[in-house]
Amino acid sequence: MTTWLRPLSKFSLGRWVAGWLAAVGVLGFCVPVRAQAHRHFELTLAGLRPGVSRLSGALRRFGPRWSHPSGDEHDIYQWYDARRRLAISVEVSREGIVRYVTVWRHRLALASTVLPPGSARTGLGLRLGQSPARARALYGPPFFSGPSVLDRRQVLYVSFKFSWAGADKPQVLECSFNAAHRLIKMTLSADYY
Repeated sequence: MTTWLRPLSKFSLGRWVAGWLAAVGVLGFCVPVRAQAHRHFELTLAGLRPGVSRLSGALRRFGPRWSHPSGDEHDIYQWYDARRRLAISVEVSREGIVRYVTVWRHRLALASTVLPPGSARTGLGLRLGQSPARARALYGPPFFSGPSVLDRRQVLYVSFKFSWAGADKPQVLECSFNAAHRLIKMTLSADYY
């Protein structure tokens, strides 16, 4: 008898199968617990940290070619890179603190600028074009996931809540995925609303 079969000869086949099934059951039970413990919070999007970064830093990072979405929205600043079809929107408080950062791929009729590398990703590396599975691998289970509508298109909306990390950290990361399960828009906000 070969060496690797000798330990099995002491046990019946039924005991061996029962032991194997028990091990698989224990491992299967441990996976959800481990997945729940795997949570990371996000600090930055497009190089800005909501709640800490200032408008002056966004102006230095993205340049002077910005616009407001409308005449009534003086607290929102937008930059657009036509070559990459990449738009960045920043909402600031009266004190000039960045409250929300939004990054998305879209065609806009704005003055074009060249946005710096890394503008379409979070600090942990989630980038536009990636899948919901990649977002879950980085941030753990979402707070909410379900269908939604963005610009009259059906999308998968996934929201990660970080209130457990403390009030001094950004609180929510919102992600919209198209029908091909590719990330097309994300917003990181300092406030939980």
